[in-house]
Amino acid sequence: MKRLMNLGLLMLLSLSTAWAQLSTSKTYYIRSAKTGHVVSCAGQGARNVQVVTEAQSDQTKGQKWQLRPTAYGDGTYIVVSVDFPSFAIDVAPERPGGEFHPVLWDANTASANESFVIQAVSDREQTYRLLWRSDQSKAMHVTDTGELFMTAEGEDEASCFVFEECKLAGGLDPDKTYYIRSVLTGKVFSNGEKGMNDAPVFTEEVNEASTGQKWKVQSTTFGDGSIIFVSAGYPNVAIDVARTAHRCGADTVSMFCLEPREKMPASEEEIAEAMDEGVTVDCGWGPKEILTENGRVTGIVFKRCTSVWDESGRFCPTYDENDLK
Repeated sequence: MKRLMNLGLLMLLSLSTAWAQLSTSKTYYIRSAKTGHVVSCAGQGARNVQVVTEAQSDQTKGQKWQLRPTAYGDGTYIVVSVDFPSFAIDVAPERPGGEFHPVLWDANTASANESFVIQAVSDREQTYRLLWRSDQSKAMHVTDTGELFMTAEGEDEASCFVFEECKLAGGLDPDKTYYIRSVLTGKVFSNGEKGMNDAPVFTEEVNEASTGQKWKVQSTTFGDGSIIFVSAGYPNVAIDVARTAHRCGADTVSMFCLEPREKMPASEEEIAEAMDEGVTVDCGWGPKEILTENGRVTGIVFKRCTSVWDESGRFCPTYDENDLK
């Protein structure tokens, strides 16, 4: 249970600069430097599906990946399927023959078996080795037949993978901010500086000082190339509310959300600024119960959110009803 004026502590996780600086906001093909094929779950989103390499195809699901920082705060990542976002690459228990094979398993940023050190290969652009956090002597290797396994057998071409950014439709960049301008009128899309649900979107003359005319793009989790447009000025009204509450004198202000930290529906800049002001961010929790006393709200009970999306990528949160705070 959390009292409204004291909603817990925030643990800040910093990424070590000793490892590769890849973006958690981008989507990648992970291509074998040896064979030219890409890491894939071959269109299957389920537990224990073996992760292999195969020829790249826009028609095949399971070939695109995103990185999520682990809960260890040491610069390691889990590698999550874009098409099946509830699953990540997991190193399966040792198989006959003494080999560890990558498979899909429930995405969990606190799982040591899913955690990798992404180590840059010197003098090679966007090329990395994937070292298993549980045993960093073992790196992911590819065989001539396209199978993947973890081994300590040297740093040859078989252990090198090129992270190629998957561009959004039309080559749009998720890290950039855009005006969306009508070819007919020359005016740009705007929400009229109203950061709220159901605020109408219309066109007006460009105004560089306006916070409602600039937009960012994000890929959806449907795996079909579709995108959404997010207001760069109002990516998440909850951030503004939390910062305003803190500025108005609240002793403590905490934000809770279902999504993991790297999937919060708000810009990194706004999240960082809110945290700098003293707002705490607690991810992976959903409301269970509103506590009242004498007709007044006194607190909230939160329950752990174990998954936000289903296997098809649609919003369908699930919870651990026994893990409360």
